[in-house]
Amino acid sequence: MNLDASLITALVERWGPETSTFHLPCGEITITLEDVVTLSGLAIDGDAVVVDITDEEWSAICLRLLGRVLADLVGGVAVVRIVWLRVEFSLLPENASQEIIEQFARAYALSLIGGVLFPYRSGSTVHLQYLLLIEDWQRAGRFARVAAVLSYLYREMAPRDSETRPQATEDASPRGLRWLSANSRQYGDQLFQYKLWFDAMDTVVWQPYRERALHLRGSVIQSETFRAVVPLICFSSVMWHHPDRVLRQFGMRQHEPHPPHPEAEVRFFIRRATRGPSRGQQLVHASRESLAFWNRRHEFVATAPYTDEELAYLSEHMEWYRDVARCSGTRRGATAEALVSYLICLLNLLLTV
Repeated sequence: MNLDASLITALVERWGPETSTFHLPCGEITITLEDVVTLSGLAIDGDAVVVDITDEEWSAICLRLLGRVLADLVGGVAVVRIVWLRVEFSLLPENASQEIIEQFARAYALSLIGGVLFPYRSGSTVHLQYLLLIEDWQRAGRFARVAAVLSYLYREMAPRDSETRPQATEDASPRGLRWLSANSRQYGDQLFQYKLWFDAMDTVVWQPYRERALHLRGSVIQSETFRAVVPLICFSSVMWHHPDRVLRQFGMRQHEPHPPHPEAEVRFFIRRATRGPSRGQQLVHASRESLAFWNRRHEFVATAPYTDEELAYLSEHMEWYRDVARCSGTRRGATAEALVSYLICLLNLLLTV
């Protein structure tokens, strides 16, 4: 798969982690539960993606669920290489027992999970925590995988903290060689063009799936969970879904939203019990609060009157939005925005004379 690094960078620079939305001149836009459902076909409702704390070692979990012993994990953490899964479980033995068939099925599902739904940045490994989701096939289909996928994506979009950010290493090569990258100039030019394009954006297709939705399952089309203002839970993290900030993506009139929920990260679900009782009790309380929100998701559905009208530049909402958001990604865009605001103020002044 070919990825446009310049486009991705330009989008990430517009990302607001406190609201989980992109800040553009025309307003806020985000990736919603509806987007994930439409593109993946996964069910939207279900149990939050969490598992119970266990003292069982990852090697023992692999032996029990995959029938293989992992002598060494990648980088000393609980991740395995996807290529290992595909090679090791490429050929199902003849007359395989039900247990072996289930082990091969788990390996195949785990490779899809790591390669499509929850990919690492390298794209070559998958965390063993997802293996616990497919331990019980009866329960595996009852998880809210769409919410987990979106939570994972939101978390990856957010800036890294100092503990998880890679540390700079000393480069032994001459300093002048750092400017010899053949692609650096081209990358910079493309990135700047994308930034200018976003600064000038004034037209948005707010509902790209309107026609396609007619061919989806009725339960999916009518799901109000698309507009639920709730925490999205994926194991160790909780990221908030704020559809109330992007009601135009649901064909509704946009109003000034409530302040965003403070960012929360739940680190209880995959921690060892040996971490300490005081730390565990504190995080258990936080996790229960987030789970309670998700379980009552149908009570927190954002709504507004349906409309096809575009928000005017001088509308109350857009004036509020320009006061609280950074709408320009370049100095040129900021200058143009300031000039437009000045001309509009001047025009209003002339009209009142």
